[in-house]
Amino acid sequence: MTRITLLVGLSALLLVACNENNTTAATPSTIPSVSAIQVPTKVFIGQPVTVSIIGSKLSPNSVNIETVACTDVAITQQSATVLRLTCTPQAQQVPSIQVKNTQGKLLLKQTFIADSLATNALNDTGVIDCQTETDIISLCAGSGLGEWSAWQQDANVGRDYQAQQGQLAKLGAGAAGFDFTKIDISGKPLAANATVWHCVRDNHTGLLWEAKTNDGGLEDYDNTYTWYNPDTAQNGGNFGLENGNKNTLTYIQAINQQGLCGYKDWRLPTAEQLQGLVHYGQSSPTIDTHYFPNTQSANYWTAETTGSSGQFAVVVMFEFGLVRSIAKNQRFSTNENYIRLVRAGHE
Repeated sequence: MTRITLLVGLSALLLVACNENNTTAATPSTIPSVSAIQVPTKVFIGQPVTVSIIGSKLSPNSVNIETVACTDVAITQQSATVLRLTCTPQAQQVPSIQVKNTQGKLLLKQTFIADSLATNALNDTGVIDCQTETDIISLCAGSGLGEWSAWQQDANVGRDYQAQQGQLAKLGAGAAGFDFTKIDISGKPLAANATVWHCVRDNHTGLLWEAKTNDGGLEDYDNTYTWYNPDTAQNGGNFGLENGNKNTLTYIQAINQQGLCGYKDWRLPTAEQLQGLVHYGQSSPTIDTHYFPNTQSANYWTAETTGSSGQFAVVVMFEFGLVRSIAKNQRFSTNENYIRLVRAGHE
């Protein structure tokens, strides 16, 4: 039961409330505060992360903690000055944590970037049509395949088939069975209809790809380079051609110094990784151009070398999706080709 006493003075009206338990309102000595939300340096999508909330007068009952794009939340009290929050970052948005007092006042908010985790998974081919001796049958319509309907063709199985049947769950979007997300210059995910982006995350493989630009700058899709790597542990015995500063190593160093999309561990892809972008359901270029519009129908360098003395490097040709080896340094030319760099949070 609450008892209210009115005290009237010459210049003020005081309303004093008390109850039978003699409970008083919170005083400054009992009000919680938050000075920092500490997130680990390396955070991966789909992997639980433990965050420290630092302050004073902290307990799970003294504050309200809200998360965005970080699920399966668990909160434990380490001490009166530290709360531990564990949650699992998701890929669709930039994860964030905000702490409020019990009256709803925001004490502190922290956003962070969750890195992709390489899965070693392989993409499907992008082929969604079947073929007979003479015809291409759109979406493998059974009536047109005749005796070929008994064959399990590429388009009848895998992620591409699941996508056509509406059975494939995607974190982002993409043609056929591909699952991509556009990423901005700072590393934040964007909507599929974004018109400006600098990187593309492959949600199936966990790899993050350079998107390329068409502005005449460092990342312009018209720029070509010679294959060059002086590291004998990686070059197969042949370092290629330095070609002034117009080579693969110099470009990688420039992109890492820039910190493209928030990262500084960009590199040339392996042949398998780069071929994983090939969309064999189309040609010139053989890639999902909604996510990789600035792509040449030509050779792109990989990190792999071949030959008895490492004189060849493997390229992926995005006109038809062929994978082949070419000389790092041809006798009468500098042999420049295109580059698309890749990175992954963990492999």
